[in-house]
Amino acid sequence: MALRERAAASPGSTHPVAAEFGIVAVMLTGLFVLQRTVAEVMAVLLAPPPAGDGILVSGLLRGLLLVSSVVVFGYVYVSARGIAVRRSVPTRSDLPTVAFAAAVPLGLAGVTKLAGSLTGVPYNGLVMASYAADASPLPIALVAAVGILTSVPILVVVSQMLLQGSFERVMATDEAIVATTVVASVVFTSSTGSVTAIPEPERVVVIGCFALLGALAVYGTDRFAGRDRRRFLAFVPLAAFSLLAVLSAIAAIGSITEGLYAIAHLATFGVAAYAYDRTDSPIAPAIAYVSLLVANVAIVYLLEAGMRSW
Repeated sequence: MALRERAAASPGSTHPVAAEFGIVAVMLTGLFVLQRTVAEVMAVLLAPPPAGDGILVSGLLRGLLLVSSVVVFGYVYVSARGIAVRRSVPTRSDLPTVAFAAAVPLGLAGVTKLAGSLTGVPYNGLVMASYAADASPLPIALVAAVGILTSVPILVVVSQMLLQGSFERVMATDEAIVATTVVASVVFTSSTGSVTAIPEPERVVVIGCFALLGALAVYGTDRFAGRDRRRFLAFVPLAAFSLLAVLSAIAAIGSITEGLYAIAHLATFGVAAYAYDRTDSPIAPAIAYVSLLVANVAIVYLLEAGMRSW
């Protein structure tokens, strides 16, 4: 792994981690507004929806504009904050890490499918997608390719270059990987459990509330210094909110298969963050995301064509 210099926290901040979470929350809010604006503008420009091959072309145009806007946003953010973006190409010594990044999402998706087959939970009901039994593979592959070409660059830019780059300023390597995994999983997982390139508003709100309650906890520790027991009361709202979020996520899991499906997505974000740190290359996390997205499409099309379970 290439040596790199970690940026120092702001000298005026006594609690750089809390401050960084606040900055990240603001950044994600701005990114969400940008993505929604671009999506709405494209919806107006391309109305009414084209027919036939025009649907594929319009999807490609939407994706291109969306990715371009996120890249520009990311460039401004990292430039303003002095975040070093790693753009190396994986070397031969990095190949085991790259292979690991590709294998984990694919393997976990396969385990999820196997568990679903044993427990009667179809995989297409998890990804909320289905294909006709006689569907031609070419259109499916083209649509999937457009989705991947849109989603993967956004996931890499936001999860690795913006989120992970921000957390690395104030955290040790492993801590930054964990923080990136948790935040990226919350932001880029839809209410149906699938990966989404455009965050749902409630997901951004969750991160904002966490950052706000974290700032409140920090303020409380400063306000009631020494051994004053009231210092710990400042952490109660943050702890309660975190516990509620975890319990809500667990309650939403209705079966072992759904749990494995959630684990597969969480692990993918974790592996992507790990691979980015170890290889200093955006290619490694991109492979992890591609592996998961391709696995989802392949399992539904090859093993469950003609089925619809939601």
